[in-house]
Amino acid sequence: MHSASAHWLVGRLTCNCRLCWQRYMKGSVG
Repeated sequence: MHSASAHWLVGRLTCNCRLCWQRYMKGSVG
């Protein structure tokens, strides 16, 4: 259960980071 929770947390963090990175790249390019 602990490992599953950690996996979910990591997945969520990476997803947020990806969105933030895309937004940052779009802002710098545009």
